[in-house]
Amino acid sequence: MTQSQIDRAVARATGESVDLIQRRGFSLQSLPSPQRRQRQRRQRRSPAPLPKHVQACA
Repeated sequence: MTQSQIDRAVARATGESVDLIQRRGFSLQSLPSPQRRQRQRRQRRSPAPLPKHVQACA
């Protein structure tokens, strides 16, 4: 999809002029793949707490 197609589609959907939509700067944004999102979620999780028997020794 080209930028002009995006502008026209948004203008049709909102009832605004193409000129106004172009000034507002609508554009497509690529999203990470589902696999990449899963990796990112796993990396953000905090590590699991240590078991009690390990905490006692530390």
